This record gives sequence, structure tokens and C-alpha cells, in this order.
Amino acid sequence: MNFATQNSNVIRFRFRALSLRALLGLLAILMGRPFSFGQQTAPTGHNWFGSAGVETMEYPGEKHFWNQAGLVISPARILAQVGTEVPMFAAVCDGKGQLEPYEKVEWMLDQSSVGSLVSVNEPYRPFYLDLFSSTPRKIDNSYAWSETLPINVILTRGTPQINDDMVMPRGYAWVTVTSAREGTSYVTAYAPDVYSWEVRQKSATIRWIDAEWTFPEPACVPMGEHALLTTCVRRHTTKAPVSDWIVKYCITGGAEATFGHDGSKSTEVATDADGKSTVEVVPAAAANGATCISMELIRSECATPSDQERISIATAATQVSWAIKDGDGAAAPAAATPAPVPSPAAAPPSIAPPTLPPAAPSTTPPVAPPPAQPAPAPKISLNVTGPETAQPGTDIEYTIEIANQGNAPAANLIITDRYDQGLEHATKSNPIQRKDLPTIAPGQSTKVGIKFRVVRTGQLCHVVEVLGPGGIDEKKQVCVNVVGEPTVEQPAMSLNIATPQKVYTVGNQVLFTIVVENTGTTVPAQQVRWVTYFDPSLRVEQGTQGAQRTSDGGVQFSADNIPPGAKQTSQIQCTCIAASPHACGRVTLTDLSKLSFAQDACLEIQPAPPSANPQSNLRLKVLALNNPVKVGSTATFRITLTNAGVNPEQNVRLSIAIPDTMTYVHTTAPVSESAFDAPNVRFEPILEMRGGIGESIPFDVQLKANSAGPAQLTAQVTSANQTQPLTDSATATILP
Repeated sequence: MNFATQNSNVIRFRFRALSLRALLGLLAILMGRPFSFGQQTAPTGHNWFGSAGVETMEYPGEKHFWNQAGLVISPARILAQVGTEVPMFAAVCDGKGQLEPYEKVEWMLDQSSVGSLVSVNEPYRPFYLDLFSSTPRKIDNSYAWSETLPINVILTRGTPQINDDMVMPRGYAWVTVTSAREGTSYVTAYAPDVYSWEVRQKSATIRWIDAEWTFPEPACVPMGEHALLTTCVRRHTTKAPVSDWIVKYCITGGAEATFGHDGSKSTEVATDADGKSTVEVVPAAAANGATCISMELIRSECATPSDQERISIATAATQVSWAIKDGDGAAAPAAATPAPVPSPAAAPPSIAPPTLPPAAPSTTPPVAPPPAQPAPAPKISLNVTGPETAQPGTDIEYTIEIANQGNAPAANLIITDRYDQGLEHATKSNPIQRKDLPTIAPGQSTKVGIKFRVVRTGQLCHVVEVLGPGGIDEKKQVCVNVVGEPTVEQPAMSLNIATPQKVYTVGNQVLFTIVVENTGTTVPAQQVRWVTYFDPSLRVEQGTQGAQRTSDGGVQFSADNIPPGAKQTSQIQCTCIAASPHACGRVTLTDLSKLSFAQDACLEIQPAPPSANPQSNLRLKVLALNNPVKVGSTATFRITLTNAGVNPEQNVRLSIAIPDTMTYVHTTAPVSESAFDAPNVRFEPILEMRGGIGESIPFDVQLKANSAGPAQLTAQVTSANQTQPLTDSATATILP
């Protein structure tokens, strides 16, 4: 997690460690005299140790000004997808409900839990606090401690988007938890400075699931026929079907119908081996109308033998519309059937006045026919909510709510938003249009968010319009009053860091490529600075032009100005010095407008293979001769084999691995290729390399560059004495 400060508050700090009480007590101890500050009796009035006439120490002792404090934790229960990172929040409140800063919060993960703690919030504290207490940190995967914040901060997820950021108020602390498998995590937060045992610790539960699901869409079937509704459930990680989960179907209104297998209004159907739960809906009568159905997905298996509760995963609603068949045999909404023409004497309602015989003229005027029942149709209502005032340079967000007040599903809706020049949208298009809205069942609604950047003062408006089949056309105009001085406009920047591959061996060299791009169209980025830090298992060797080492061990690049549409590319070469399953390089970018975000690239470093037979004196070296090269041109790598010993090396075999961004062309060498199994090329064995004279054999490998970026060629050699492969590699930079 990353943090950015917002709205600094006045920092308050209570020197408990150096309070008057502590100083007086210490002085009394040094003088050998008892010290009392108030009555030393427990709230219950009972001595826990000792007997009458014996001086005892009371517990818990006198009340302090923080005795009324309590710990709160949020969320208490949460459902999460495996592999995600879930933040948990805690705060310490005083007796008046105010959040306290600089309070220690310990985080513990129960031993029976799945998953592990990932990180805690960084401390925001004056330097002199480190003289009295250690720095908050993660101890291991099941224990960490943090400190409540003295200021407001923004908790980000490390993405360029800001719509997933969370504003954390002053007085909060947090920890993030993850799990790679299904189960339950029990997290306990403990505040040691809270007096009461009843409120100094709180627990939360995280249910981890590995599933994704699809509820049935609204259906339209002929009157009198049965409808089949199917819910599909699959694993999120493997896409394999999930069986024995329960889907609860309930008929909530509309046309009368039941479920076919038991004739009830509510039923539960478990998913089968294909992950499908299918229910049959039977209409009560052959009449047109719509039956509304609610659905609930329930996880039935237990995470632990003691966990017997059913967990509600998701809910949704759909409907089945019963309609007559049109001339092509397709289902269509039923129209009203005209009443039959009656005899003249009765003179009931009819479509046209009946023809009467001359002998019996009728003086009763014809009665108008009953109106035909309208076909089911959707009816859309539109509501847009958002701020009424704003300041220049800030972001504003509106919520568009579309409700279906009709009696038929509303599908294929299109939202269009036309906005004034003083507003900017990330897509840079005007109007904005969305066509991916879900089908809205009768009585249901859906919400869409839209965010603008305010760039000028005055009254700025935008018009939202919803269009759809059947004449759906709803509009609404919303305005915002922009007042105040303009703020510094931030450019639209993107940051990327990458390596040619994800798995390396101790001793290999890794080339990190960092690309900083101004993706905007109007605002240049000024005084841009990006600093990269590496884990201890990676040692920095060198960087491209402009690289500077920082005092804290980072590698810094900078640019005075990056115009819109331009980008800066820098590279850093590192050596893998220790095995690690997760070694990372992390880059942070800042500029004049106080824009700040980060990105990282991680790789796996495997241990080096066992040392070769000490009797072998083979040497292997790989060099990129014409580096860099352009896309479409040929790059030449020189591989040199050397016998540095006095004894001959026999049956010397060389193989190379071609990078994905290049194509093998040809090799100039004393021996020819024996096999080409992309991306590997093997050569015929060298029967003998003489010793004592340092014999060397060159291999000039020619590769065609296909796409821009770093490309690494890896070679390995074995012999009769060298049974463990010797490996070396070289990296060439391919320019566009």
C-alpha cells in the first residue's frame, strides 16, 4: 500500500513516557520511599494478593485520563476473493468519541486461520519519538503492530486510477491481509494503552472464496410454456465448475407461477458437476404477464469442521415474461382480443355499431369497446446526483441512477453525457457514451459513476441522456458552480517498470527498463523525478545516462519537462546476489504539480546450480557486439568458448536460448547446428579442445530484432568433465 498526505491537521502528542506521574514515581523509587498519587485501590475494592495488615499492590490501580478509551475495528465481517489484498482498519477513541493519534495497535492472525498479514501503515511521527519507542512494522506473517495516524492520508492500491483510493481520517491504523486459498482468517486488533480489558481488543473475520458466477438474464417465453433459469458458478482462479453450492430462487411478484419440480414459490437447487443450478418456472395460467424472481447464491461447504453456517455470496433479480407467439412463431407480447359481435337485442359493447334488421330497430346507442391492454414495456426514470460547488483544479464525481418503473426489462440502453468546455474527462471525448449497461428488470435500478476535472470558474453544466428501444429517451441537466483560485493542473502520466523475464539464477544480470510517459494532450509534466529502489537480493551495477545514486540507496532519473505525448526511457542493470522467491524493483514518480504514484516489477531468483567439477577449465563468455539495434535489423552476439587448463576438454556441447522478441538467423562457427527447437538452438559437439595453449572457439550468432525493448540471449555449455552446465548471458537493447 502507498500513502499520500491530504489536509494536514495539527499534530497532538501525549508524552506518556515522560509524564509528571512517571517522573515523580521514578524519583520516589530512587529515594527508597513509597509514592502515591491518588487512591491505589482497584475498582472492585478487593486485594488480589496478600492478607490483612500486609501492604499489597492493587490491580488494576488508579484511573488515568485515558481510562475511558476504547478500540474499534472495521469491517467486522467481510467476504473476499482469494488472491486479493484486504485492508482492515482500527482506531482508538477517547471518552468523548475523538480518535487518538500515536496509539499503538497490535495485529494478530489466529493460528487456525488461512492467509497472512501483508503490510501495515507507515508511521507519521516526529523523529524524536524513535528515541522512546521502536518503529511500527510487520514482525511476521501472523503478527504486526502499527500506530494510529496524526493526519489525514489517502490509501492507494498502487494503480494509476484514483477511483479506487480511500481517504483515511486522522486517528486510524490499518493492516492488509491476503490468502491464496479458501477458508477463514480471524484477525484480532489489540491496543495495549486502552485501560479496560473489555474494549482494548476487537476481532474481525474474513471469508475467502474462489468463485465467480453468472445469474440468468430476463427471459421471454410463449404463454403456457415452461421457462428454464440457470445459474453458473466457476472457480475464479482455474475456471473449473463448482458443485454443491446452493442457489435459492423465490417468486416475489408479478404473474402467478410456481417452480416445476415441487410446485412451490421458493426452492433451493444445488449446482451440479458442471457448476450449473437450473430451475423450471411453470405459469399458473396461459396468460401474458411477467413473473419476478429473486436469486441468492449460498456457499454450502464448510471452511472448517466447526464452521456450519451458510454464507450468502451474492443476490440478484430477474423475470420471466409470458407472451403470445407472432406469425413467425416467436414469442411476442400478447394483444387484447376483441369481444365477439353479440345479437342486437343484448347490445353489449362492440367495436362497431351492429347492423339491425328493419323489423326491430334499436334505439340503444352502441357502447364503446373496452380499451385493449397495453403490452408490457419498460419505463425509465433518470436521476443524477453530485456536488453543487467546486474549486478549479479539483475532481468532481456524479452518480447516474437509472430505474425501471415499467413492467418489462429495459435492455440495450445507451448513456450519453455532453459537458461544457470547463470540464475535462479522462477519455478526452465529448460527448461520452456507454453501451455496456446491464439489463434492468422491472422495479430494479443500476448506477453509473462519471468523474470530471474542473479547469475553469463559473457555472459548468453537463446533460445526461438515456436512449433505448421502444422510444426510451430521458434527459437531465446538472450544473456546478466553480469558484476560487485555479490550482496547479496535473498532467496525465503513466509509469511502467519491466524485466525481460521473470526467473533468474544467482549470478545472472537483470535489466530493469523504466518508461515514464505523458499520456495527456494539453498539460506538460515539469520537474519530473523518478527514483527506483531494489530489494537486498539485487545489487545495482549501472544505469543509463542521467542515473544518480541517492543517499538512501536508490537510483534517480529526472527530466525538466516531458511534453504531452512524449516519454522518457531509462534502464538499470542489476546482479542477482541471493536467492529470493520475490525480489522487486520499485519506482516512485513525482513532479512539480505534486503528482505521486509508484509501480514495481518483481522476479524470482533461483539458487545457483552446484559448482562444476573442479577438474574442468572451460570458460564461457557472451557479448552483444552491435548494441543497441533497431527493429528489423540484425543483432550479433559473440559466444566464446575457452579451455583455460592444460588438459584437453572432450565432447564440448553448446546450446543457446533465443529471446521472444528476436528470430534466429544464422551462426558463424567451426561447428554447425544440430537441432533447432524454438527458442533453443543446439550445436554439434566439439570432439576435443586442446589445453595448455588457451584455445578459444568463437560463435557469432545473428538474430533479427522483431519488437522494441531489452532482449537477453542465454548460452550454456557442458563437456565430459563439465557435467553441470556453465551459463552466461548478454542483453541487447532494441530501439523502435
